[in-house]
Amino acid sequence: MSDLLSKGQIYMSENGRSPPDLTDRELTGAVNQAVKAIAIARGYLEPDGIDTACVPAFAELEIEGQERTAVRLEVFSQ
Repeated sequence: MSDLLSKGQIYMSENGRSPPDLTDRELTGAVNQAVKAIAIARGYLEPDGIDTACVPAFAELEIEGQERTAVRLEVFSQ
């Protein structure tokens, strides 16, 4: 997981809102890193016969009284 993604997750869990110092471009990069991490994990699991899949979805969140849309990456074995 990228440092940027983990910093964003820590900030969200502690403050219940998006980090003010991360730009949209940085957050997009964090999603990109998460998808790369899923692809890497899949490569490690395949030799053991574990096939994984990732389903992107939208999730509605309420942050500081405002409704926000987030991207959810659900990973599961097939």
